[in-house]
Amino acid sequence: MKQAEAYIKITEDHLTNEERNNITFYVAMYIALMKLGFSTYRAEEVASIDLDSITPDLLFNCAVAVTFVFDKLEKETYRFLDVIAKQPVTTEEVIKHFEEARKNKT
Repeated sequence: MKQAEAYIKITEDHLTNEERNNITFYVAMYIALMKLGFSTYRAEEVASIDLDSITPDLLFNCAVAVTFVFDKLEKETYRFLDVIAKQPVTTEEVIKHFEEARKNKT
């Protein structure tokens, strides 16, 4: 989470603190999805992720994916980022994006 937070703080400096925190949460979630390779996981599995394996490229790709989902939801719902971040559909859409991207790789 700290790596995602530091990355978002630098790359998304135009956002408010609350908006950056919301994006950071979803980027960290997407990192877990990418590192584990599946969308249902337990806390122990997330805790087992080797933090040194989180590269700048992975952070970038996860941030791009999350930003894509947020942009899509903003256009579809006409709501601001901080409102979207608190909706259950956002988690569903982030997971859906991950699963589609994973399916397209195979």
